[in-house]
Amino acid sequence: MKSIPIKRTIEKVPGGMMIIPLFIGCLLNSFCPQVLDIGGFTTALARNPNPFIAMFLFIMGSNLTIKAAPKALKKGTVTTINDGPFLTMVALGTAGIAKIPYMSLVAVIVPIILGMILGNLDPEMREFLTKGSDKIIPFFAFGLGTGLTIDMLIKGGIAGIMLGLATTFIGGLFNILADKVTGGTGIAGAAVSSTAGNAVATPQAIATVDPTIANIAAIATPQVAGATLTTAICTPILTAWWAKRVKKNNKESCKEEKSSWCKSILYKIGT
Repeated sequence: MKSIPIKRTIEKVPGGMMIIPLFIGCLLNSFCPQVLDIGGFTTALARNPNPFIAMFLFIMGSNLTIKAAPKALKKGTVTTINDGPFLTMVALGTAGIAKIPYMSLVAVIVPIILGMILGNLDPEMREFLTKGSDKIIPFFAFGLGTGLTIDMLIKGGIAGIMLGLATTFIGGLFNILADKVTGGTGIAGAAVSSTAGNAVATPQAIATVDPTIANIAAIATPQVAGATLTTAICTPILTAWWAKRVKKNNKESCKEEKSSWCKSILYKIGT
């Protein structure tokens, strides 16, 4: 039997391993939801993405090494400050939009902390867990999709495109500045001006803590998915443009100084 390149086809779509399963789940929920509600393991797999999200957070934590923490904090705090559900919960709770109990905030970071402890105690466990991280994504993406309908996806997708453009080009400006302030060239700041695929799980994570905003989370999920697709296209464009700008400025500086130090810098950045 001839094989079908399913994985390769999915990966041609930006964030495909997140977007495609989410879309399939949405289609099933829109046209034949009874298939998802037959009970047993089928319904548990289709309707409850939370265990998979928890596993993903645990594995993510296992990749955080204590030795790399100081450097990561310096270079990564201002570009990761809004990533994941924790600070989103803090912001919503402070604004009074959601009721976030203190222990719920703790519960969000417990899987990350436990994963970090295990990964630092045993590098082999870190390697073992890392191998499974990408396999979890399509499962929780499918579960998120089964909570959506086609109408929600279309309406949210249009708003998500605008959100993605703002993330790359408006957020990108501040990320570039933050990178330069912390000693970088701004290239890394441009490169992180995107919406990661796993961010699609953030609204559901918050709705789990405060069920009263479940309807809002259902609207936000396709918006984030739309932003993911948009930034996957726009962020590389911004990054390439800024990298060319940096290289051009380095060349002009070196022409003025004509030093061996400049030549070595140009060689390292590939000019």
